Amino acid sequence: MTILSAILWENPSNGYEIVKKLSVMEIKHWYNIAESTVYASIKMLEKKGNIEGKIEKKSNMPPKTIYTLTLKGETELRETIREYLQKFSYDTVDFTIGVFFMPVIGKQEFSSIIEVRCKYLQKYTSHLSRQYEEISKQKLPENVLYGVKYSLDIALVNLENAQKILKSLQKHEGDYD
Repeated sequence: MTILSAILWENPSNGYEIVKKLSVMEIKHWYNIAESTVYASIKMLEKKGNIEGKIEKKSNMPPKTIYTLTLKGETELRETIREYLQKFSYDTVDFTIGVFFMPVIGKQEFSSIIEVRCKYLQKYTSHLSRQYEEISKQKLPENVLYGVKYSLDIALVNLENAQKILKSLQKHEGDYD
C-alpha cells in the first residue's frame, strides 16, 4: 500500500492509471503486486482515510474515480518511507521502495537517514566479520560458516550501496529537493 500511496502523492490518479504507472515502473520484477490487489488496496486505503476518491465525469466518457492522498495518508506515507530507509533487513524490498520514493521526505532528510544507515551497517558488518573469523577457527558444520558469510556479504553490499547513494547525494547537493 505504500507504493500506491506514493504514486498518489506524486499525482492524483484513478485505479487504471495506478496500474499503468506500476507497469511503467516495472515493479513486478522486484515486488509482487497483482492488478486485483491494487484495486483492493485502493479500497482499503480509502476505508482507512488515507486516500479519498472523487467521481469525475468528462464529456461522453464513463465516470471515473480519481483518488488523492489525504493529510493522514501523507503523514503515514512519510513515516513508512523513513522506517523503510532506516531499518536494515535482508529482504531489500522495503529499502528499495524507500529509495524509489525518496522525494516524499526530501533529499536532505533522505541524506541524513542514509548517513545513519551507513554508520549502523559499518558497525553491523564489523560485528559479522568478527563473528565469521571466530566461527572459521572452530570446528562447526560448513553450513554455519556459509550462513554467516552469506549474511556478511549481504550486509557489505547494503553498506556499499548506501555509501554510493550518500556519495552521489553529496556530489549533487543542491541539484534538487
